[in-house]
Amino acid sequence: MMHPILFRFGSIIIYTYTILLDVGLVCGLGVACLEGKRRGIAPERIVDAALWAVVAGIAGGRVGYVLANQEYFAEDFREAFYLWEGGLAFQGAFLAGLLALFLYSAYHKLPFLALADTAALGLALGQAFGWLGCLVSGCAYGLESHGTTSIWARFSLDLPDIYGINAPRFATQPLASVLSLAIFILLWATCRRWPFDYAQDRPFDRAQDG
Repeated sequence: MMHPILFRFGSIIIYTYTILLDVGLVCGLGVACLEGKRRGIAPERIVDAALWAVVAGIAGGRVGYVLANQEYFAEDFREAFYLWEGGLAFQGAFLAGLLALFLYSAYHKLPFLALADTAALGLALGQAFGWLGCLVSGCAYGLESHGTTSIWARFSLDLPDIYGINAPRFATQPLASVLSLAIFILLWATCRRWPFDYAQDRPFDRAQDG
């Protein structure tokens, strides 16, 4: 199941994880633009907000990863800036991206909740592809499951780690991908069944009017 390299062009290597991330980004951004337009937010605003959120997310994700691995980076802190070697923490990326969306909405006087709801749709769909990338690359793998009677064993598959060593592991990547897709479908259906009145979500406008 592990297939980290999609194909090669001479010395150029195209990684499967990168392609799946790109596909997830394009699909997520496309869905966000459609949903944003339905909520009265211009597609160019969605693209701009996504750009700021992605940049902030990469920075926040890297900071979170470095903080979680302080002992390793203490030996040579310069490696903290080697983004091309990988290493991002989702929690840091999420918080930084959310902060970027909030600041963007404040600066452009956009309803933050509408922008956040729109971003949530794109993020959930993008995450589904991202977890598939982890599956084929062997990253973010689950713990090994021992025995056949535990509840974890019921959700285990013979999966590789990042070194390609196969073992019965909790199926973190495929389950997370399916869960992300389910969240996207649920959010999509909910947004259409129970529309939200975002006219009440303009704290900066109200502050200026007052």
